[in-house]
Amino acid sequence: MKFAKKLQDELYSEWCDGYIDYKMMKKVLKQENDEAVSLFCGALEEQLHKCHSFMMGQQRTISDEIVTLEFQVGLNDLCCSSNDSTIRLSGHCSRLVDRIERFRHFALLNHMAIRKIIKKFDKRFQMHFLQSIGLPDTTKLLVSDRDVGKWLLDPAQHILGLMQELVQVRNGRTSVERPLRQFNFWVSELRMGAQRARQRVRYGEMPDPTTLRLRLVSGEIIADDELLVADRSRFCVRNTFIDGCAEQRGRAGPQRAASLPPRRAAIVAAAVEEEEEEEP
Repeated sequence: MKFAKKLQDELYSEWCDGYIDYKMMKKVLKQENDEAVSLFCGALEEQLHKCHSFMMGQQRTISDEIVTLEFQVGLNDLCCSSNDSTIRLSGHCSRLVDRIERFRHFALLNHMAIRKIIKKFDKRFQMHFLQSIGLPDTTKLLVSDRDVGKWLLDPAQHILGLMQELVQVRNGRTSVERPLRQFNFWVSELRMGAQRARQRVRYGEMPDPTTLRLRLVSGEIIADDELLVADRSRFCVRNTFIDGCAEQRGRAGPQRAASLPPRRAAIVAAAVEEEEEEEP
């Protein structure tokens, strides 16, 4: 199947204005005048700006929906919420996953369009576009389908699965322990993924993921210009849990506690007691 037909068949109609106009770019390549190369470069940059602007809008919408999800979860204690509340939250998660899926496919088709049209340029003018001219800087601001899948779709799908599991809990089909134990983790991962996507479409640079996790877990409100600053000196790890704690620079952080976790300590104590009883 030719890519033009694939693009037409697979694009999301409500987002059609955001896609790179592949057919128009092909028409520009067919021009025979002396300014064909400069016309192509101008048209490509215009299409990339259009695609980038649309991505920024979708990223904001997804971030807003994540905030709404967190707010609704805060209002409805998952341990005590009714089955109807849990079903509504599950429905919100499902719609969020659908939007992220469309966003991922949007990114995939546009990156394919860029590669295909550059390949046609090389064939038409017998020159290597990436080496002789180079892609506009706007290209660095576009998120890829892999970015969307890793940062947004994967954690959102985990959250949806846990919400659906909670619905089964309300129907008495499974235990409540597992979904509740993992839910907050995946919500925080989704929030971090949204922050990373926001940085990519705004600045093209990525914050250090470990530092970002530490700052989000500590409850900080992070400004955009602070996300790229990798400063882990204010955080330490205690007994595998991340804490926000003030540590002076150049000073070693607290050592990991030597004591065993409570459950393991109880098992060890029981074993020691059993050995003592067996002694003559």
